[in-house]
Amino acid sequence: MAKGKRSRTLSETENSAIKRKRPSGDNHIVDHQGEGETSTSALEVLKQAGLHLDVNNQPNELDVDPVIFQKTLSDNLRRHISYPDVVDEVISALSNHIEDPKRFCWSLMPTVELSDSELVSKKESHDSAVRLLLGVECLQAKLINLLLEKLPEISTQDDEYSVVEGQTINMARLIISQMRWLDRLVDSKQLIGKLDEILSVTPLEVQREIITCVPEILEDQDHPEIAKLLSELLNQSGELTVPILDSLTNLNIPPDLLSDIRQSVTNTLDSVELDDLPVIVKFLLQSVSKEDAPDVVQDLRMKLEFDPNFQDFSSQRSRRLSQTSRVDHSVKSRDSITLTLDTIKSTSRFQKIVADAWIKAIENANNRDNQKALDIVVMFILHGLPSKKKPVESLLRNKIRAGLFTGDLLMSTFSHHSQVLQEYFPSILALSEVLLRSAEMTISCFASAIYQQAFKAFDSYCQQEIIGSLVTHIGSGSDLEIDSSLDILSSLIHTNVDKMTTYAVFIKGVLDYLDNLSFGQIRKLYTMLSILAFASNQEGGLLQDDMHIIIRKQLSNNATKYKQMGIIGTIAIVKALNYGKESSDEPLNSDVYKQVINLLQLAQQCCSKMPEATALFMDETADVIKTSSIHPQVENWINENVTADFQDKFVIDVDAQPLPKDSPISLSLQYALDVDNEGAIGISILPLLLEHQQNATKTDSKSCSLMSLASHFRLLRTCELKQNNGRLEGIDALLGCSLIFCHDDVYSKLSSFSLSEKETVLNSLFIAINWFRELVSGFASQSDAEMKAKVIKRLQNIIDIQDILKSTLSCVPNYVPPVSTFDSVDSTLKVLAATVQPKGKGGKHKKKGESSKAVAADHACANDDTCIITQQCNNETIDKTQDLKKTQSKEEQQSVDLSTYQPYFRELDLDVFTILDTSSIIETSHDTEENTIGKETIKIEPPQLKFLLDDLSRKLDHCLVPSISKKRSFLKIGKSTKNAGFSQIDQLSSKTVAGRILQFLPSLCQHLDEVTSFFQGLLDENDGVVDGPGTEAGEAQILSQCTQLILHIIATLLSWNGFLLVENRDLLRKALSVLSRRLQTKEILATQASVCDAVSDSFKHLEGFTDLVPHLSTGVALLKVMLSVASHGDKEDFAKQIVEFTEAILQRDWLDEDGQRGKGSKHNALIHSVIKIYLANSDDRMTILESLCTTGMAELLKIDHYTHSATYPTLTKNTYPIFYRSILTELVEVVKTISPPKKTSTEQEREDKLMQWGVAVRTFHILVNLVKVFDARVNISSILKCGRQFVDIFLRLGMPLLDTVFRHHKDEVQSLLKNLQLSTRALQHICGHLKIMKDVSLTNQVPIVKKCLETFVYRVKAMLNINKCLQAFWVGNLKNRNLQGEEILSQTTVQSNDEDSDSDDAETVLEEENSDVEMEDTSDKSEITSNHGNTDEDEYSEQF
Repeated sequence: MAKGKRSRTLSETENSAIKRKRPSGDNHIVDHQGEGETSTSALEVLKQAGLHLDVNNQPNELDVDPVIFQKTLSDNLRRHISYPDVVDEVISALSNHIEDPKRFCWSLMPTVELSDSELVSKKESHDSAVRLLLGVECLQAKLINLLLEKLPEISTQDDEYSVVEGQTINMARLIISQMRWLDRLVDSKQLIGKLDEILSVTPLEVQREIITCVPEILEDQDHPEIAKLLSELLNQSGELTVPILDSLTNLNIPPDLLSDIRQSVTNTLDSVELDDLPVIVKFLLQSVSKEDAPDVVQDLRMKLEFDPNFQDFSSQRSRRLSQTSRVDHSVKSRDSITLTLDTIKSTSRFQKIVADAWIKAIENANNRDNQKALDIVVMFILHGLPSKKKPVESLLRNKIRAGLFTGDLLMSTFSHHSQVLQEYFPSILALSEVLLRSAEMTISCFASAIYQQAFKAFDSYCQQEIIGSLVTHIGSGSDLEIDSSLDILSSLIHTNVDKMTTYAVFIKGVLDYLDNLSFGQIRKLYTMLSILAFASNQEGGLLQDDMHIIIRKQLSNNATKYKQMGIIGTIAIVKALNYGKESSDEPLNSDVYKQVINLLQLAQQCCSKMPEATALFMDETADVIKTSSIHPQVENWINENVTADFQDKFVIDVDAQPLPKDSPISLSLQYALDVDNEGAIGISILPLLLEHQQNATKTDSKSCSLMSLASHFRLLRTCELKQNNGRLEGIDALLGCSLIFCHDDVYSKLSSFSLSEKETVLNSLFIAINWFRELVSGFASQSDAEMKAKVIKRLQNIIDIQDILKSTLSCVPNYVPPVSTFDSVDSTLKVLAATVQPKGKGGKHKKKGESSKAVAADHACANDDTCIITQQCNNETIDKTQDLKKTQSKEEQQSVDLSTYQPYFRELDLDVFTILDTSSIIETSHDTEENTIGKETIKIEPPQLKFLLDDLSRKLDHCLVPSISKKRSFLKIGKSTKNAGFSQIDQLSSKTVAGRILQFLPSLCQHLDEVTSFFQGLLDENDGVVDGPGTEAGEAQILSQCTQLILHIIATLLSWNGFLLVENRDLLRKALSVLSRRLQTKEILATQASVCDAVSDSFKHLEGFTDLVPHLSTGVALLKVMLSVASHGDKEDFAKQIVEFTEAILQRDWLDEDGQRGKGSKHNALIHSVIKIYLANSDDRMTILESLCTTGMAELLKIDHYTHSATYPTLTKNTYPIFYRSILTELVEVVKTISPPKKTSTEQEREDKLMQWGVAVRTFHILVNLVKVFDARVNISSILKCGRQFVDIFLRLGMPLLDTVFRHHKDEVQSLLKNLQLSTRALQHICGHLKIMKDVSLTNQVPIVKKCLETFVYRVKAMLNINKCLQAFWVGNLKNRNLQGEEILSQTTVQSNDEDSDSDDAETVLEEENSDVEMEDTSDKSEITSNHGNTDEDEYSEQF
């Protein structure tokens, strides 16, 4: 009854609606009545099924469950008398019904249930009418066409959006949503065609809606077809990139098609919009497979440019933006970069192959010009992944070592992407902490750059974390971390004083660790705190009070150590008062001036009875005055109150005070340069020392004052220079005055003196050397020719006294010289000196001599593993060395190496090296009446040149960090010993030092030309004989050493990592121009030549010295200079010349200073360096390796007693381990570059790779067999390590190649495997030999070697199985044998008593006879069975 009532109500409503629609006119009435009847009859079918379409702008109603409705309607339509025409009628009726936009909108909206219906479902609303009808299979296809055809109509009209119940509805989106997640698609092919048609005629927004819903509309089997359609559309329209990629991500696409799509997407990266970039990257990385990941990531890395222009990725459009729009565009760009990096991070986190591919792509970028900011950013991202921390750290270290990641690249990354990088700050900080702990200076410097750039770029929270991290490093106790952290903090304070003042409380906490810091580190700390307290614009009163309290306490302490700390702090405060002021004319505040003077007076008073503290006070004050970092008022006070008593303490009038004759040591005036002058003065050295000896038990400050002699003079001449505009005429008498010294015959009688007298004589020698060194440092910068001549003479005086020391030091065992560097801990220096024992008779002294040689070898091959090799191979020549020692003269046995005593000599200023530019000086001597009585030509002689070059070389090695890796020692040799003698140069920046050295570079080049001219003259005299007469003379030896030192200095300068920064490119251009101008005939200004041209000309200039190399060490030094020059250009342009020179070095028979063939650890280290450079720069390294094995080593085998190779004379029995290890190591590196084949690889590419592996295996086979002849322990160690690596790489990279080429190249593969099987058999023999030798350290490597050999066996079996040739594989029992192939008897006994198979090994064989037939024919199994029981090793080709 209820149903009837509803039916009548609905009918009345519909009839009234039809009546309202009828227009006037009979004809029209008839027509519309016909249509109305048809529509009514069609809609009646829907009503009967339970769906009531409303016409009054109300939701459609459903009075049954949706499933029942769809089933009922489907049955009614199929049973209808006019089926299938009734389907068209229903679709036509629906089309008429939805002509009205509002009715159409309601048809797409959810239906509601009738209020009085009894429904099975309890939901108040259901799917829309259209979606319910799409569930009916017979209506679905035509209804979909109807809906899709509505999309163009809606797009061209104004009814694209409809308002329903106050809500704006996107009609296109609503229409498309009706087709999502249908239970079944009746005709998907037709739907795809219709979608293609509609996409071509609809607007962009509608296309995006359609494409986005495609994965939810179509079924899985239709995904490949629609993917092709979308791929074509992607190439046609870049505006649809994002929705297309979104859809493709959710489609199941065949790998081949997906690869094509990825390639087309990658090609669009250059022109893509910034908004689309994150989606594109996401698609490329999420859809990648393991095989395609490396290529996809490599393409992505090349296309993504995270450089400064990245924010103008769509540059043509961005140039037209207004200023406000540019700001918005910049923000938009930053957001796009952030989203892109987040995509990389998420895909790397959840897909291991993506993270590995990024690491591999960055690792393969070996060209310096190919490094990108994206590389650094991605490494920061990957370091945040727990599983990738170690690989990222290792890769970053390797990049820094190779000089690929530079400070400029890091600076560019942080400056242009600071806000993006701040999101990864925890990872950046953690990575910086790890790198800062590195023992390699280059890596530590890069970590310092990260800290500094992060502090500048990030916000205050990050800055606070950075300061906290650096303070933590200072408290770590590691000198390396402390020095690096203090340098970073100091740099931050100098560049950001106001910002750093906020964090002063953190830095002040470092004062708790003063006892763990060296004086140099304390100086840095006090300087920073003083700047923050006294020089910053912000209030630093509290910090000032704390500084005054701490320093006064330290000055009042009786311990020398703390008193020295107080002195350093006092001078730091004095220096900070004038920090950052452009003019020093402003008077100091009276209160501040009073505090400073009181502090200086307290320091002077407290250290008056401690010579060490007094000397340190004067040194520190002199350094501050020299750098113009002190206020003039304070400087005047120092000059009046500190330096005035120098003459009273140390200077005497020679004429007025005759020498005492009752001295226990005979005295005389020595080293006087102003002999004829009246009123001559002298420095009382020996009398003051004797006085100190006599009053040793008394407290006499004067007797100890000689300790401050050099420091006092340094302060005196510094003040004189400041007050007289750089002239020292007022104190020039000190340069030529004599020394009251011991007589010359004292040294020959020294052995008869008492111990105290011996020590007094030795002390006087050290004090005299330091006095002369200070004179040279002070007067070297004077332009007066007479002073220059005297300075050169003083240099010779230093050399002469050092020669005396070398012969006299052996008279006093355990002698400790007087301290000369007062910013070092005394105890540390004493321990160092105590370790230096003079040579004498007895076995212990011989061992000590051997130890000193080992130290020298360690210094020569600092980062090479050659030290271990040379130490082992030199054990065989110890007896011969001892025999040679017995034949040495007595003087040579007593000679002591002074390099160990270097910390006890005063540091030379950089101004000293201006002497290098001094030409010949003619000095005229006069009598008492000023008449000329003679002339003398004075110039720098080879010994003086060597002395200067040696000191300059040490300075550069200490302060200029090379661009390649250089390790610093972690050995506890003392906190200040490594910096002893470098305190002044440590206060200068590396850039300042490099700039000063550039001033001396022309002079160095001039000396280099003169020295090489000398050797060219010797070569001409000897008719081209390289090692002819005269080359071993004393002068030639010194000049050879000078050549080596000059080349080393130039190489150190050009290898400085600071040249990698843009700000230092001008310095690099000047340095290269100095070298290049010596080649050019025309004068060209340094600023006019480009760096590339200067590099090319400099290299050509250096090539001219290759034929004039006197010794191997000089050749290696020249080679390093050439490499340093080439590193600033394209190395490939100079590789050929470098290879030719290194080959010439290897093919020359080098002689040492004694005219004997070179040998020893140092010689081996040099050879190792040459081999590495030779192999690294060769175009075809594999051919070179094969040539060395087949030619050089083969010749060594043919010669009796293995003297040397004819082709490579440097290959001798002593150097064989070096060659052997180098070739093995390089062979392993070469085979790593033979990548496995890809699916797309051509047949020719596979053949080339197979040929490369064939050459590598043959070379490896030769190297393995050489162990049978050269069976030294070091060679066995090399082959065990490198042999295992070679086999392991072959398994990973070579076997996949054999899997693919076996069918077409059976003979080549079989030959390759046989050679490798013979090599692995030899490795097994070596393992058995080690069991007999019972060498524990080598035996420990046997298990991993055998495991690798076993893996090889089964991998070959797998390869044969893949190629259906498993019958060619068989297993047998193998006997253990030694290196000579002899059976190990213990195994025979065991096998005869008990057939234990645990010691038997399996083996694979490819049959030697009729192998091709056997691989294809598997029917003959009897032969395999019989061979299985055979125990003859000769029938086997592999063992493990």
